[in-house]
Amino acid sequence: MKKRHVVFIIALIVIADQVLKIYIKTNFPLNDSRNVLGTWFQLYFVENPGMAYGWKFGGNWGKLALTVFRLGAVIFGTW
Repeated sequence: MKKRHVVFIIALIVIADQVLKIYIKTNFPLNDSRNVLGTWFQLYFVENPGMAYGWKFGGNWGKLALTVFRLGAVIFGTW
């Protein structure tokens, strides 16, 4: 597969992910669920106060530190 196709597929997935997150955040009440494909597939709106698996890391300063770390990892990984 050409590099351009891979970049296009990745961009499409990221855009779809962000659009779905914005839709759910603006249209669902907290802890609400909606059936998408019967009872087989449902969307739940929950807020994660921490990082992966709900782990918390130093309150607001910890979130800021993790954000800076992620940005640095992405920039370094891209470089």
